[in-house]
Amino acid sequence: MKTTKKIFAAFLAVMMIALMIPFSASAASKDTITVTFAPYEAIGDYAANTEGTADGTYTMGIYKIANLEASGLFKAFNNDADLQNAINESNEQQILSKANELTTTTLPTASDTLTFVINSTNKAATDTTGTLTKGIYYTRMTDDKPGSVTAVANSIFVIDGVTDATTARINKVSTAAVNVTKTVDHDTIGYDRDVVYTLTASIPGSVDEKINTYVITDKMDDNLAFVSGSVKVFKGNTQLSADKYTVNTSYTNPVDEDEDVTFAVALAPAYLATDAFYAEGDIKVTFTAELKADSTVAMNTEMPNTDGLVYGNTNNLTYKPGQTVNVKTFGLKVVKVDGATNAYLAGAEFALYDDAKCEHPVTLNGKAVTATSVANGDGVAFAADGVEYKFAAISNKTYYVKETKAPNGYNLNTTVFNFVVGSSDSYTFVNGQSGVPNYKVVVPATGGMGTIIFTISGAALIAIAGVLFLVLKKKSAK
Repeated sequence: MKTTKKIFAAFLAVMMIALMIPFSASAASKDTITVTFAPYEAIGDYAANTEGTADGTYTMGIYKIANLEASGLFKAFNNDADLQNAINESNEQQILSKANELTTTTLPTASDTLTFVINSTNKAATDTTGTLTKGIYYTRMTDDKPGSVTAVANSIFVIDGVTDATTARINKVSTAAVNVTKTVDHDTIGYDRDVVYTLTASIPGSVDEKINTYVITDKMDDNLAFVSGSVKVFKGNTQLSADKYTVNTSYTNPVDEDEDVTFAVALAPAYLATDAFYAEGDIKVTFTAELKADSTVAMNTEMPNTDGLVYGNTNNLTYKPGQTVNVKTFGLKVVKVDGATNAYLAGAEFALYDDAKCEHPVTLNGKAVTATSVANGDGVAFAADGVEYKFAAISNKTYYVKETKAPNGYNLNTTVFNFVVGSSDSYTFVNGQSGVPNYKVVVPATGGMGTIIFTISGAALIAIAGVLFLVLKKKSAK
């Protein structure tokens, strides 16, 4: 018996040093063992995880891979020869290696299952088991773990009925931060222009620790509409074929059912099961949104669009909120005034152009964008076919306005006005709120001095013409 104890003690020492993963055993079979799981602490070759990356629920199975026989020797389960050789050599590295090669079908039935919940207030968690008899035990993290896990260090501990301890610290994980971002190609949207959003999400898990759920969600403002068929999905810079994802316009967030979404892009489980998904390169989703035809949004009002990511495994999903970006609508108005009196004038017509020569009118649904002035200081908004024009200008693009018809009795203002739509006011005014001036047509008054002068001048010319005619006629008679 003394010899057996010495051999076991040596075995124990080798196991404790080999991977530097602490463990201990109960004083007697079926004593309660308290297991501590601390993913935010460094153990051996595993560095401490970063804040928040290891949060979640972990399920660990405990498997008896060798029984302590009455002879004082350990016997591998199922008479596994390779595992028995590693045990005989007291080599924990080899024992772990052989145990890690076992599949869910070749592992023995779990002797117990432990659960650990890690969060911002519980950086380490404990669970207890009192069902284990003498033997060597192998711990393996199940698929019920956060999707951020990229690697797991399984471990071994021994119950021999000799060592006086009832606690163990087993298993260590590596995790990666999961990020979700969003951008939009323009911060203004209008009936004349849609916008394109890009949602980018990093890759959870790893080739060794695969996930089976990856869904990018999107929630749009009620004034925005998702353009069906506009979705494109990329892995890095490579566009994915349609069989690798589905687009769902009816989706309930399984983590937060109150988080309504406009649509969701779910990667196919078959694709998530391949190594290609875990290769370098984020997942990017692009899609187009438009302003709803019945939109009642006020000018210069932010319309938010928010994304997020649901990821992980069937019974252990995480929702990572993304970013919110906003778009707005901006209007264009014109005020018409009398250049001499500043009185407001109605009836002047204006057209909107893309070029300084005013050869390319801006159109909306095939209709030219125009404005007809009204006699008030609020001005009139540019519209197409009677619909107010929700103007969406690019910040570095110049637009042009030209008067095409003057009010009755006024000369046409031939100035071409250029501008960039502002981002701080609901409306940008052509030539400012002081307005575009027109001047009256000057016509000489009937019966006035001007008329007399014109009449006298005309008579004189006629008389001169008559005299010249007579002189020429006499000369020709001679």
